[in-house]
Amino acid sequence: MKIEMYKVICIIGKSGVGKDTLAKELMNSSNKFHFIKSYTTREVRKNDPEDIKTHTFVSEKFRNETKEEILVEYINEQKGYCSWVDKTLFDKDKINLFVIDIDAFIKLNKRKDMDIRVVYLQLSEIERERRYKNRNKEIKVPKDKHLSLEYLMVKQPEINNKIHIINTNQKTPSQIKDDVLKELSSFINI
Repeated sequence: MKIEMYKVICIIGKSGVGKDTLAKELMNSSNKFHFIKSYTTREVRKNDPEDIKTHTFVSEKFRNETKEEILVEYINEQKGYCSWVDKTLFDKDKINLFVIDIDAFIKLNKRKDMDIRVVYLQLSEIERERRYKNRNKEIKVPKDKHLSLEYLMVKQPEINNKIHIINTNQKTPSQIKDDVLKELSSFINI
C-alpha cells in the first residue's frame, strides 16, 4: 500500500530572524504553498500584528479534546501555554510551509508520510537583537533555548542533505524568498 506523502518545508531559526516573514513572502509568490497555522493556547502577542495570521488561538479544552490527533506539540511550562499541529492542518495537494523549531522538526521528521526539507535562517546576533526588540519592545533578548542546528546535523547526519542554510544578513524579504526558491527549486518543481 502506497503512503500518501505530504510535502513540507520547515522554516527554522532563532526568534527574530524572519521565519514568518519568509513564509508570508513564499505564500504571496505562488498558490503552490499552504501555510500551517498551528493551534496555541497562549494569548495573542500585543506587539505583533501578524500573530493572528500565524496561529489559531484556542482553549485548553479544545487541546484536550483533540489530544489524540496531535503530531507535534510545544509546551512552554514557564509561560503556561502550548502550541501544536495535527494532520488536518496539512494540505496533501500543496507544499506545506511550517514555521517550527528544531525539536518539533525532529519529531515530525520521524513520520513516514512527510517529505520534508529544512530552511534554516541565519542572521547576525546584532541584527537579530535589533529586530527582536523592535517587535517585542523588550530590553533583553532571551537566550535561545532550542536545540542548535549543529546539534541536529551531528545527531542526525542522514538529514544533512535536506537542510538548506540561508544567510539573511542585509537582504530584503524578497531576496530571501528568491534564495529559498532557487535552493529548493527541484523540491518545489519550479
